[in-house]
Amino acid sequence: MSNTATQQQKQSSIAMLVITFLYRIYMLFIVFPLFLFASILTALTTTIGCQLGNGHFWGYYPGKWWSWFTIRILFLPVKIEGRENLDPKQSYVF
Repeated sequence: MSNTATQQQKQSSIAMLVITFLYRIYMLFIVFPLFLFASILTALTTTIGCQLGNGHFWGYYPGKWWSWFTIRILFLPVKIEGRENLDPKQSYVF
């Protein structure tokens, strides 16, 4: 009984090592270049947009889109609890 539990534990740890390795490769070759490009694009868009006018729009939406993109490419789970307490006319930072 103990032998099968130990064997399953070893298989589980090997699987986790493989998944961790693959995720790090994904981070290095896919996420990092996309993140760098998105960050530069967001900074330029925000700077130029604010110089041209309507700073409230350009100061908010490019950063919002950048953060949405970053969360998605990193596969980060987001769970919001208590939505019933939110005011729909107000902006929130989670």
